Amino acid sequence: MKGVSVLVGAAVIIAITITAIYLAFNLGQPAIDRTKEILIMQEGKNILLDIDNAIDSVLSEGNMSTRLLEFRMISGVLKVDGENDAITFSMNSQAQIVGVGVSKIEDGINITGLTNMIYLNLSYDNIDVVGSLDLGKGNRKLTIRNEGYNTLLQKQTISFS
Repeated sequence: MKGVSVLVGAAVIIAITITAIYLAFNLGQPAIDRTKEILIMQEGKNILLDIDNAIDSVLSEGNMSTRLLEFRMISGVLKVDGENDAITFSMNSQAQIVGVGVSKIEDGINITGLTNMIYLNLSYDNIDVVGSLDLGKGNRKLTIRNEGYNTLLQKQTISFS
């Protein structure tokens, strides 16, 4: 009988350990998801800031100046929107790290929260953005070129490819 009580005690300890591990993973998962989304949003913000800096560089260097940006996206979608003279980064957000309806500007980037989505928008009033690109996750290359001044629009033209 003595061996049975040791066996029961070991089974109870194993059951408690498994339950504790299960609870730790389930209770900790929302924090892990939130942290992951914060990192993805920060990555998107950094990419937009790199693009903005490259645009400033080609504008200061003159016509036909070019920059090649190489970056890696772990998630999200980067879009060049020539129709609205904007570059946007969008991502899914289950943890809703930016509340629905919240809009704020950080480092010149408009960050907006929608249901299960976050949009980061970098738009220009004095620059004509030419091109239309949708880039998803992976290693990416983006060429930014100063195409010169458009006298009709009275804006500097920047192309993306």
